[in-house]
Amino acid sequence: MLRRAVVSSAKTKTKREELLFWTGVVEKALFSSSTADDDERKTGGRKTKKKSPKIPTPSPLPPPPTTATSSSSKIVPSGNHIEGTRHIFPVSDFLKENKEILSICGLSFACAMGHGILAPTIPSFASTELHLSGAQIGSILSAFAAARLCVNTPAGYFADKFGRKKLLWFGPMVTTMANMSTFTSGSYYELLGARFLAGVGSSMYTTGASVSLSDIAKTENKGMMNGGNAMNMHQGAALAGAAIGPGLISAMYALGGEDIRTPFLFATALSGSLSAVALYAAPETKHLSSSSSSSTTT
Repeated sequence: MLRRAVVSSAKTKTKREELLFWTGVVEKALFSSSTADDDERKTGGRKTKKKSPKIPTPSPLPPPPTTATSSSSKIVPSGNHIEGTRHIFPVSDFLKENKEILSICGLSFACAMGHGILAPTIPSFASTELHLSGAQIGSILSAFAAARLCVNTPAGYFADKFGRKKLLWFGPMVTTMANMSTFTSGSYYELLGARFLAGVGSSMYTTGASVSLSDIAKTENKGMMNGGNAMNMHQGAALAGAAIGPGLISAMYALGGEDIRTPFLFATALSGSLSAVALYAAPETKHLSSSSSSSTTT
């Protein structure tokens, strides 16, 4: 009897455990089905696939910097200049592309050197040879500047009408005649007229040179210097000539004796040579001004 009771209680316990097991299975099934229904309602009945997150691919690293080798020092010509790790000033290209500007600067250097030779000589000549007073010597020196003041505007009109080159060679020719007249002067009025004539020639040349540089600076040739650099070089050449001229007087006296008129002969020869060189070598730039103005109008 006792044994039968133990067996029945064991079976009851086993059935209870099975019941609990199957109850858990049913609950899991119901929970999973309800979760699927909720997902379907959210997606409108469409089945969606869960996308796996994309893993960003790393960008390629930049190449490591290479060390400088012998090939990096190669010079590569580009246009009117040279690019590379070593920069070399292209002197030949500079001279070729700016030959018109350089020719005018050379003429201005020689012209200013001639005036520099006469500047300290004229007061000594007027006082020792002509025995002029200080007021008369001052008026002689002022005659040169007065002539330039009077002739600058007419010279500009002449340059626009007849061309720039005529002023570049005719101005030094007038200066040559003025220097010779200064050499032969024997009175106050002769010397005054000679210096006024020298101012006329100087004004003609300076106006022609300035207008020529302005014409060249307006062109679209990128190899040429711009207007500011051209004018700076022109002014530098003129100042250099004016500074060197007085220093040559002692050498002239050594070559031509102690005659105080000797510098006038050297200045005459210099201005005459300058006129001849300008006649054959000076550029005519009037066409550059007309072409630039026509392109601006169009």
